[in-house]
Amino acid sequence: MQRGDVVIPKTDSPERMRDNADLFGFALSEQEMAAITGLDKGQSGRRGGHPDSFEG
Repeated sequence: MQRGDVVIPKTDSPERMRDNADLFGFALSEQEMAAITGLDKGQSGRRGGHPDSFEG
C-alpha cells in the first residue's frame, strides 16, 4: 500500500484478518521499499508462486 501496490490478502483465520487490517500500524523504510522493488518478478510479472501451481 505504501508503495502504491494493490494488496490482496487471503486468509480464513480471524486473527490473521485482524493482522491484515492493521496495515497502517507500521511503515517501511526507503531501503525496505527499494529491496521489494528490486525483487525478481519473473516472466509473468508476479512476485510469488503461480496461483495455479502453489502448494501452500
